[in-house]
Formats: sequence, structure tokens, C-alpha cells
Amino acid sequence: MDVHASPLDSPRGDESSCVYQLAFEVKRPSMTSEHHITFGPFRLETSQARLWRGEQAIPLRPRTGAVLRYLATHPGRLMTKTELLQHVWTGTQVTDTVLRVCIREIRTVLEDAVEAP
Repeated sequence: MDVHASPLDSPRGDESSCVYQLAFEVKRPSMTSEHHITFGPFRLETSQARLWRGEQAIPLRPRTGAVLRYLATHPGRLMTKTELLQHVWTGTQVTDTVLRVCIREIRTVLEDAVEAP
């Protein structure tokens, strides 16, 4: 399974224009009462950003779940750090480190390696 959420090199070379992308095959079942996104062995309940691997719930911190939900509901798009911060932390001032920690947590639970995304 090819899953990655990683900062991509900025063409201008500055960190402020860093972009993130989560790449995976997304399938949306149409016959369900709750919205789910499935990818590989994972199922993300989008209403509460709850992640499952088979029948096992995978705990996520609320903001990490929100970042994963935003990335998963916009598959194949490159997203700037600014866009993610605006949509996940609306009206809240946070540092870039907070976003990097969330991305690292997502990579860990999806068992994705930085060296080989």
C-alpha cells in the first residue's frame, strides 16, 4: 500500500510554502449510514475522525484525527501548511511544530516510513 503524508520540497525553498499530500486509494462505500473512507486495511469514520484497522480502533488525538480527515477527504491534492492550519485550527494561532507532530503521528499509525513513503 502506498500511503504517505509528507512535506514536499518547496520550489521557492522556503518552509512557509511547504505542501503536504496524503496519497492512497480512496473508496467510499455508498451503502452506509455513516460516512467512511477506506484505504488499505484502514477505515476512517469522517464524522468523528475515528480510525480503524479491521475491527481494532486506533486512538488518535483530536487534532491529528482532524488533519487525517482533511487530507483523506481531499485525496490527490497538494496542500499548503497554511491551508491545513486554517482548516484544522480555524481561528487559533499555532506553531508549525504542531502540524509536523500531527503528520508524524499520522505516519506512525499508518505505519508509513519517512525514508520510503
